[in-house]
Amino acid sequence: MILYIYRIMPRLARSKKIEINFPTNKSLFKPIHKKNIIIYVLCFNHDTYNKANNIYSEYYWAKPIIMKYQDYTFENAIWKQLLEIKDEWIHCEMVGTISWKANTKVHLNKIENMINNNDMNTNYVNFYDTSNLVLSDKASAKNHPHLREIWNFLLDKFQIPDFTESASNYWMCKPIKMLGFINWYLNICLPLLQSHPLIFEDAKYSNSLNIDNLIQLWGKPYYPHFPFVFERFHKAFFIHDNLHLN
Repeated sequence: MILYIYRIMPRLARSKKIEINFPTNKSLFKPIHKKNIIIYVLCFNHDTYNKANNIYSEYYWAKPIIMKYQDYTFENAIWKQLLEIKDEWIHCEMVGTISWKANTKVHLNKIENMINNNDMNTNYVNFYDTSNLVLSDKASAKNHPHLREIWNFLLDKFQIPDFTESASNYWMCKPIKMLGFINWYLNICLPLLQSHPLIFEDAKYSNSLNIDNLIQLWGKPYYPHFPFVFERFHKAFFIHDNLHLN
């Protein structure tokens, strides 16, 4: 952007054109008001933490965090950690999570717009909803052989209908709802999922950690079904009031 202004030269009684070049970096034109929102960018080690700091540096809401707990629940291990640091986010307008590599699945400007355009009257916002019912998604059932059976088990236990798929932990909610969600996860969903005989079976997923990393993480050379089931099922807490086991 170029702006021309004219400076009057008193003694010469003539004007001189001065050219000013303004940078066109889009960050200069973002809204001045920054909402009090924290989206924790989940990182598994210092390498992914450093990458996240580079990828998300221009987004005021992004806060990379190294996961303190890591086990067969994968990204869901963060809920216990968030409870431990609740004083950091409890007074925010919204709090949520994304993966350090969320930029490979969803455009970050989409997340930015959803954050800036949210009127803060919404209790829950999902950044990556496919709009397809979980049981109608043939790809998920094919990729994770026992997902459909475990999913039906959960729907039956809570007596709720199928709902749309959100195949990643990319979402935010009101802090008071986050507290309720974490309690629901730790005390109801986690024990329930642990009791299912297929939850630790091979989910047939091989796009991330190698065999050595997986064995080091939870003692098996494959991904269990747990993370793929709960990254989809978490939304049940936010779309159903008074959710309880039947």
